[in-house]
Formats: sequence, C-alpha cells, structure tokens
Amino acid sequence: MTTMALVVLAGCRKEGCTDESALNFDSDAKKDDGSCNYAPLTTSVQFHLQAKVGAEDFAYDQEYADAGGRKYKFSRAQFYLSMIRFLNNDGLVNASNNVLLVDPTVEMYDLGAVTPGQYTNINMRVGVEGDLNHTDPATYPSTSPLSPQNPSMHWSWNSGYKFIVLEGMADTTLNANGAVDAPFVFHVGLDEMLKALVLPADIDAQVDGSATINIQVDYGKFFEGIDLRTENSSHTGGDAEKAISRKLSDNSATLFTVQ
Repeated sequence: MTTMALVVLAGCRKEGCTDESALNFDSDAKKDDGSCNYAPLTTSVQFHLQAKVGAEDFAYDQEYADAGGRKYKFSRAQFYLSMIRFLNNDGLVNASNNVLLVDPTVEMYDLGAVTPGQYTNINMRVGVEGDLNHTDPATYPSTSPLSPQNPSMHWSWNSGYKFIVLEGMADTTLNANGAVDAPFVFHVGLDEMLKALVLPADIDAQVDGSATINIQVDYGKFFEGIDLRTENSSHTGGDAEKAISRKLSDNSATLFTVQ
C-alpha cells in the first residue's frame, strides 16, 4: 500500500513553470515542464547628434563660408530621419520605429529599445518613409515629430512632409566678397527625394543597459555643389527646383560621421 501511494503522489505532481523570473511562473507547480516565458531583453538606444558646420559648432545667425569662400548663415535648419535600422555582422536587422525631426539645437534623440547585441551598421532615410509621408499630421499626438509643427514641416498644397528645410541669408555677389544679405530658402520633399544611407558603426548594446551613439552632423555639407548665388531657392516644384532639391537630398547622405 505504501509503495502504491508513493506512485500515485509522484504521478499527481503539478507541472508548470517553476522559474520565479519568468512571466508565467506558477507557484503551485512542482515540476518544470519547459513552458517558461521571459520578457524580451532590451537595451535603450539614443542618438547624440553634434551639430557642426565644417570644424565649427553650429549656431543660428552665425556666418560661415562655403568651399568657394561665399558667406552664409542659417535661420532655420531641420530635417526628418526615418526607417532607422541597426545591422549586425550576420546582416540581421533590429528596427527602431521612431521618426526623428532633427534640429541642430537639440542633441539627444531617444530611439527606444532594441535587442541587445553588437551592431556594425546603421541604415536610415533622410525624409519620411513611404506611407507615413502621406498621413495627416492632425492624427498624431502633439509629442510626435509628425504632428503639426510651427513653423510647418508639412505642405498644404501637397500631401506630404518637407523632408529638409534650410533657410537663411547668403552673399550673392559675383565675386563672393559682399555682405550676407540675400535670402535662401530650400524646402525639399516628395517621395522621390527620400535618401537612404548606411553608416558604419560599432554599437555595443548591453543587456538591460543603454547605448548612446555619437554622430557629428555637418550642415555645411548640404551646400556642396550648390551655388548660393544662383541656386538659392527651391520648394521642389518644377524641374529646375527639383534639380536643386535633388542635390540637397544627395548631399544629406554625407552629413553624418559616427564618432
């Protein structure tokens, strides 16, 4: 009888998850059945974007000179980043769903959580990716970079966002030896102007930790190959304006240097 009772008791031991660190820990379980589920391990990631113009720190209303010595200054400089992806050595992707509205006066940008690991490349787009570009800003909460901005980052005449906005003043004299007194205005958008880029990086995302990625952003590189005397306005409208916007979009891929 005693032997029979032991057999019955052994057979009645409740199975389940016996690991107290698991999401589905069962305090009544006496035998682990391999069913434990765990919260995903994550690492918070931030961009630290250091705004530069060449070797100088960026500042609004400060005069800079392009490669030809022509002076200019910014009164506004903003652009969107979207489709931010981190790749490891095996080419596996860890995605951040964040869209960033980058302004040179803001340094830190939260990208949310990623799976811990070692990442070797950052893929992203300058502009607003795909269907997001054609959503209504009014549908987003005020904390979203895609919500209505002041000044606006969305066109009223076109269902889409302004990917890049650069405004300021430049010297437009023939010999580039005059005062910085003529306006430049560049509003770059439309799906065709979305610019993809890949940055080599060494990102060590530790378990339950945080990773800060330091990136220099050289706003002066926007104007490489741009003659601010004659190419000083584009709203990405006709062919001539699109040609200027295309230069700015292409140049946007060269702004970033991972430190």
